[in-house]
Amino acid sequence: MFDIKSNRHPIHNMSTFKNIHSQVEARASQHPDRQAVLHGNQSLSYAELNNQANALAHQLEQINGVKNGFVGVCLERSCDLMVAILGILKAGAAYVPFDIDYPMERLQYMAEITNIPVMVSTPSLGKRLPQGKFQIVDIQSINKEKEEKNLDLNIPNTSPAYVLFTSGSTGQPKGVKMPHKALMNLIDWQLNQTGVHDEGRTLQFAPISFDVHFQEIFSTWCDGGCICLIGDEERLNAPVLLNYIEKNNINRIFLPFVALQSLCELSKKTNANLSCLHEVITAGEQLQVTPAIIDFFNRIPHCKLFNHYGPTETHVVTSYQLEGAPNTWPLLPPIGKVIQNSEVHLLDENGKEVKDGDEGELFASGLCLADGYLNRDDLTKERFTTNPFNPSEKLYKTGDLAKKLPDGNIQYLGRIDGQVKVRGYRIELGEIEVALSRFKKVIQAAATVREDKPGEKKLVGYLVFEKGHELHVKDVRTFLQSLLPDYMMPSALVQLDDLPRTPSGKIDRKSLPIPDTKRPELGIPYVAAENETQKNTMSTLVDFTKY
Repeated sequence: MFDIKSNRHPIHNMSTFKNIHSQVEARASQHPDRQAVLHGNQSLSYAELNNQANALAHQLEQINGVKNGFVGVCLERSCDLMVAILGILKAGAAYVPFDIDYPMERLQYMAEITNIPVMVSTPSLGKRLPQGKFQIVDIQSINKEKEEKNLDLNIPNTSPAYVLFTSGSTGQPKGVKMPHKALMNLIDWQLNQTGVHDEGRTLQFAPISFDVHFQEIFSTWCDGGCICLIGDEERLNAPVLLNYIEKNNINRIFLPFVALQSLCELSKKTNANLSCLHEVITAGEQLQVTPAIIDFFNRIPHCKLFNHYGPTETHVVTSYQLEGAPNTWPLLPPIGKVIQNSEVHLLDENGKEVKDGDEGELFASGLCLADGYLNRDDLTKERFTTNPFNPSEKLYKTGDLAKKLPDGNIQYLGRIDGQVKVRGYRIELGEIEVALSRFKKVIQAAATVREDKPGEKKLVGYLVFEKGHELHVKDVRTFLQSLLPDYMMPSALVQLDDLPRTPSGKIDRKSLPIPDTKRPELGIPYVAAENETQKNTMSTLVDFTKY
């Protein structure tokens, strides 16, 4: 019988860890003048953060339907955004992030299904808000000078802390309800794993519509550190991001792989030494150990790299620390072992646990689980089933494939509903991307299977080169033949100026361009775009099937 379990034990310091925000109140009492938030030339001490959040909480508490309900928050990155998140939790509500970059139709659906009585925002964003019966509380209208006491509310740790919306297979987004107890367990585990303590500085990179934001913010505040916000445009700009980390002495960052790769590549090119960094945590997509990442961590050997795994419905459920010399790290690192008070099972299609080393679908259980989907009992029942190994708990069906390695770590193998098969062979896109990234002067690489014509599947590789370097097909093909079997060779290559990204910084695979079949030349160098229109639409295709 195979299962991967962590030791079940009470959360540390449970007497003071009543709710996630109670830890912030404790830090404000212990270190009132310590810096808690930094954004540009604005900052908040712990006393200021706690007091302003109290002011908002007192105002929200007077509104019918707030306590034990849902409160929308629609704000740009700012100190006010941090106050709003904390204040909503203090008022006994769960916050619902409304990303101003989302389509209005999506925002409208979110407002209707959550039935929020109030939205915390600013008048300047009024035109970007959905319509509804909710009232708007202007975060800038709170009295920031008046001394406000902590609210003494009885907030059960089983109540939701936030609702995050993920894409749904039916076309409608799903609202994931995450309870306080799951997040308390996560932060408690993080505090006991991290080496960044007290006045450590953490970059706030993730959008608040992406679950990593909670880990960034509250693992910092609950340990007395400072959360440092960077602008939405700047955070996806590698040169600006690198400069920000250096200038602001950032000690910890949470980055998806493609953002980490960009940062490492630029650091290598400029010989920047980010010695201020002590921890890098990556999550959200398959981590690849590229030459740039090896070089980066070779130059700051004191900095630890962690690979976290967990869908929105569990947040973090497993973690893996890469140890030893970076050039010995596995090219596709495992996702590790489960965090405290959580369990993972790998099951076959009949619900039976697979043997060690065999692939199975990954199911999660324990304190890490969300409560299900808001107002979607049908979908909740389908994805959160009774745990046959512990009938008092639920078992979450992730839809991810994985296997157990001989050392007990878990290796992620991709999505079940996204299994890639070409000509009868199962393709590991991560292996292809690692191989492409190891070609000289390649900064970023991605691979996907396209079926632009029904029945015609093609494996396509996308490459971003250092400035001034171009795609030479024969060189790439010769290089790949030494690393990949024939069935894993891309049938087409596309050179891009940059890989498209989602707002959270991951590769936006849906936006990878269709290869230009009008340019099937072989071994001819890429011709650079001459204007912005060409730069936005131009790609280079090489069809290997014609060799």
